[in-house]
Amino acid sequence: IVSELCFFPVKNDVGGNVEKLKKSLAAHPAGTLEQLLKNEIAAGTQKKSDSASIALLWLKRALQFIFVLLTKVTEGMDANKAAKEAYETTLMQYHGFMVKKTFQMGLMAAPSTATMLGCLGADPATVQADMKKFVDLANPHMVKIDGFLKSNALDDASKA
Repeated sequence: IVSELCFFPVKNDVGGNVEKLKKSLAAHPAGTLEQLLKNEIAAGTQKKSDSASIALLWLKRALQFIFVLLTKVTEGMDANKAAKEAYETTLMQYHGFMVKKTFQMGLMAAPSTATMLGCLGADPATVQADMKKFVDLANPHMVKIDGFLKSNALDDASKA
């Protein structure tokens, strides 16, 4: 239970940003997520806190944290250490003092690799192979999202 709570903020953030994207798409129908963001840029609403642009930016960041964590675990690093390093290289730079300290305290409860893999499946080797496959398949989409955000000046460095 404690190790599940440690990743609750990331899970909650991912889910919340997916819901914001769905809500924005329902309110402003567009054929693609890319078109929705272009429409926001044209309307000048891309920097609003409830915009799809901000939701996608934070979703990207949370997924980058997850990708780095999973990659480090599949490369043999203990999940507890991998979670801390993933945070330091992805989300930490976007967090203000209070969010940073809160997140770091939560990471103290990060599970070991054995605990993490045990929660995800019965066979650790299969779980690790599936984690690697997920990252390999999803990474090209993340690269495209990152490129789009950067090329449209949507990769805001503001802190939470």
